[in-house]
Amino acid sequence: MTKGTRNLLIIGGILISITIGLAGLGIYKVYSFFTTMGLNREVPAELKDARITTGAGFLTRTEFFKLDKPGLLKTIGESSKHADEKERQKVLSAQTARSIYNFSDLQLIGDSIIAVGEFGGFVFDLDGNLKSQILFDPSTEIVKVGPFEKATYQPSLDNLRIVRLDRDHFGFLSFGSTQGLRIFDDKGTEIWRVGKEILDVGELLNDSDKNYEKSRHVLEATVGDLDNDGISEYVVATKNEGIRAYDRSGKELWLQPDEFASHKLEVLDIDHDGKNELLEIGKAVRDGNGKIIRDSKIDGDAIVLADDGKESKIQFADIFDGKLTLSSEDGEKLFASDAPLSEIKKEPKRVDVPGTGVSYTDDADSVAYPKAALVQLHEGKPKYLAVIASFIGLPRANFYVYDADGVLVYHELLPEDAETIAVLPNSAGKDTILIGGKDTIWKYAAN
Repeated sequence: MTKGTRNLLIIGGILISITIGLAGLGIYKVYSFFTTMGLNREVPAELKDARITTGAGFLTRTEFFKLDKPGLLKTIGESSKHADEKERQKVLSAQTARSIYNFSDLQLIGDSIIAVGEFGGFVFDLDGNLKSQILFDPSTEIVKVGPFEKATYQPSLDNLRIVRLDRDHFGFLSFGSTQGLRIFDDKGTEIWRVGKEILDVGELLNDSDKNYEKSRHVLEATVGDLDNDGISEYVVATKNEGIRAYDRSGKELWLQPDEFASHKLEVLDIDHDGKNELLEIGKAVRDGNGKIIRDSKIDGDAIVLADDGKESKIQFADIFDGKLTLSSEDGEKLFASDAPLSEIKKEPKRVDVPGTGVSYTDDADSVAYPKAALVQLHEGKPKYLAVIASFIGLPRANFYVYDADGVLVYHELLPEDAETIAVLPNSAGKDTILIGGKDTIWKYAAN
């Protein structure tokens, strides 16, 4: 499977979320196609049995948390207890999402472990005891069909991440082309929003290319402290405009023009000088005012920060053609190693996407967009590279651990789609690893 084909399948998944409310309004064929492709695919024989293939005695896995899935009647019953329509929708959306979405982010903040997905957030202590649960405010969306407008409550949660709002509080970031950017506090209350689009179904169906060309929708976003005052700024990349930064009150601080600022954004102190930079992955490193300090052209599926005490060296991990490659920011290949079961070949088949004129050859099931982190598993030894990589449209994921020389020391095929990984430091020099799957959070410790 080529990278182009893999990206088309990923875009198909995005189309499902964009068109979920429009299935009966003229684009049902595309919607139905990608839904069938993503939800009803048979698991290949090679992936049917979850198992450890390498390093069976290297790590011990325990279940950190299991997401409860209420049935339909219980979900309706729970939501009906709320007289307020907004509160009903909040509960209904959260409960329904448990059967559809994954954990999308995991982080250690202070003495708490935060896990989040479109079904809500969970706050645990370090021993895995649940301290609190968070439900997100639904969004009021305006759908326009000709002269008619309808306001509806929608979940509108995409690219959901955990962020620091200031030194003492965490929150959540969500962004997408229609919803714009949404910021939530640690209770799930929406505290700021920008870039929201009114969905005009008539224009979408009749002049989609023209409207896309002139649209100014949100492409990327992040939250971080750009001026180092302890309070985070909100950074938004918008099509046909560029990258903007806003303070907590919503005041625009600066704009760096860019016609299509689609690169992923991160705020971090790369050179350890006490001042954060804005990393535009695959393009540039910017200062707190958005001005380019230097180019950073190398890109990869997963960003890895190798901290040597003086600076954070940017590395990228990429999985393609059954290999994992770790590269430095300047393009030097640090190692290339086998990534077992990351690509399963099958009989080639031509696939036509209805109503688009687009076709591709489906000849493999492949993982996409891995996440990676460096982890200290043994005191006094170099860190290991831990990687989680999920398949497109299949309920399976691969978990790999490589030593500093690129030797694969552990591989497990997980029984769920899993898209997030976190490292929990230990004072004894032995970190533990958390992996967030579809319903489960697993904890791994070195033996």
